[in-house]
Amino acid sequence: MAGSASHSAKDLYTLLGVDRNADARQVKKAYHRLALTLHPDKACQLEPDTPAEVHQRRFQTLQQAYDVLSDKDKRDIYDSTGSVEAAEGQDLGAMKGDFDELYAFYRRHYKKVDQSEIEAFEAQYRKSEEEKGNLLELYTKHKGNMENVYAYLMCSNEGDDDKRFIAIIDEAIARGEAKSFDKYEAWKASSNKRLKKLKKRREKEAKEAEQVLEEMQVRERVSKPAADDNDDGMAALALQIRNNANKRGGFLDALAAKYSQPKKKAGKTKGR
Repeated sequence: MAGSASHSAKDLYTLLGVDRNADARQVKKAYHRLALTLHPDKACQLEPDTPAEVHQRRFQTLQQAYDVLSDKDKRDIYDSTGSVEAAEGQDLGAMKGDFDELYAFYRRHYKKVDQSEIEAFEAQYRKSEEEKGNLLELYTKHKGNMENVYAYLMCSNEGDDDKRFIAIIDEAIARGEAKSFDKYEAWKASSNKRLKKLKKRREKEAKEAEQVLEEMQVRERVSKPAADDNDDGMAALALQIRNNANKRGGFLDALAAKYSQPKKKAGKTKGR
C-alpha cells in the first residue's frame, strides 16, 4: 500500500517539481504554477478530448498533494512513511492511481505552457465569478483562516487582494451566504498593520534588487564594453523590475528567473 502511495510518479515532491528540502514558500509557488496549468478550464484546452470529470479529478489530486506537503505534520509523516494515506490518516482508495495519471499529464504538457499563457489565464481568472466562488468555498472550508485561503486560491496575493477579498466575504456574510469566523475577524482587524509590513518588505526587496542589478550592470560593462544591444537589455530589465514593485514574488525572484536561464545571443528581446 505504501509503495503504491509513493507511486510510479516517484513521489509528491516530483509531482510538484520541488526538492525534498523545499521550504513552504517554494512548495506554494510550485503548487500555484501547476494549479494554473491543471485548472480544468486550462487543461481542457490542452486535451479537449479528455472528459471534463477527468480534468476535475486531476485538479483535485493536485490539491491533495499540496494538502500533504503544505501541512508540517502531514509532511513529516509522509517523509517518514512515503505514504499519502498515512499522512492523511485515511484510505484514499481509487485516488492512488490518480497521482500517476496526474504526473503523466504534467510530463506531457509542462513545456507547452509558457509564462504569457499563465498571465493570460490569471487576467481572466482574477475578479471573475469563478474566483469569487472559489474564495468563498475556501473561506468556509478553512473556517476563516485566510492564510490557508491564500495558500490554496490560485492567482491570489496576500496584501494586494486583502481589501477586495474582505469586500466579497463581508458581503456574503451580510447576505447569510457565509458564516463569520473569529479567525477571519481577527485577520481583518490586523489588515492595515499587515499591509504596512508588506510595504516595508517590498521597499527592502526593491533596494536589494537595485543593488544586485547595479552589480550585474558593472560586470556586463567590464565583460562586454561595446555591447550596445546588451545595455538596452539591461535597461529594459531595470524598467521591468521597477514596474513590478507591486507584483508578487519579490524582486530577487524576478532577477533569479532572468539570470538562471541560458543567455541568448544579443538581439531583440521581448517579454521576460
